[in-house]
Amino acid sequence: MKIRDDVNQFLIERRKGTQAGGVIDVVTARQDLRAFTKMSDGPRGKIACVRNFEVYVAGEVALGARLYDDRSVMDTAPLLIFFHGGGWCLGDLETHDALCAEIARTIRLPVLAIDYRLAPEHPFPLPVEDALAAVRWAAQAPVEIGHPITGIVLAGDSAGGTIAAVCAQELSKALPIPLLAQFLMYPSTDLTATTGSIQEFGDGFMPSHAARIFAINAYTPIESDRQDPKASPLLAKDFRGLPPTVLLTCELDPMRDEGREYVMRLQKSGVKVIHHEAEGQIHGCCAMRQIIPSAQADLKLCLSDLRALIGGVT
Repeated sequence: MKIRDDVNQFLIERRKGTQAGGVIDVVTARQDLRAFTKMSDGPRGKIACVRNFEVYVAGEVALGARLYDDRSVMDTAPLLIFFHGGGWCLGDLETHDALCAEIARTIRLPVLAIDYRLAPEHPFPLPVEDALAAVRWAAQAPVEIGHPITGIVLAGDSAGGTIAAVCAQELSKALPIPLLAQFLMYPSTDLTATTGSIQEFGDGFMPSHAARIFAINAYTPIESDRQDPKASPLLAKDFRGLPPTVLLTCELDPMRDEGREYVMRLQKSGVKVIHHEAEGQIHGCCAMRQIIPSAQADLKLCLSDLRALIGGVT
């Protein structure tokens, strides 16, 4: 195991600062993450179109949404729906703004980011239900999208990757248009897991053991819910029929083994999977490309494969 130079420098600085401290209250943690992201991933950069609107679910519940499109002609195309990470407790449209813009620029398809409700105020299963409702809404090609949609791609990082995986399991055969692919970035797939990489990288890396436990407890305060496949998609009984998948794991990530096991389950079920493991890399890297520049190459490699994968099924 060899830590990349830019990763090592970041970890050294992190241990010196407040980011290395224990878990604090969730309101402060949300503010800190927004501030950290401005430094760690920078501005969104140039992109042809960015539009904000609201998605209404469960009657009167309004979820924030942001559409990114860098095409010169914004006509019929697949739509990538993105769910942000942050341990189901943190994160929003701003913390992943630069990442979503980069995805849209690179794959040359529109990206719709969904600001689902967060724990602990809205624990499991509400974030998943928000996501499912948002995907169903988008699949109807509403006027807010601005053009017909030929298919859906689901994507997310960390906890958002977990939510994307759950949406794929729940909706793979239940949408009016095809579910073309999923792009899962270092997802947590088993909230009951306690061994392996969780122990190996629980201290000194990201997330810390304390932060992970805090997030799981906030998201699933009822412990038995962690065995529900909607919370832990690795525990689903049937993986057949899931869409082609690009899955990124990081060598120094506590959730690495969960991602590897998810890849194996998909492969055993006959699902086409492209798996990349970023050597010497840490959890959350793709939203920290300004302070961990090597993560740009990891993201670009995955997006290149995703673009090819989508092209092969459209």
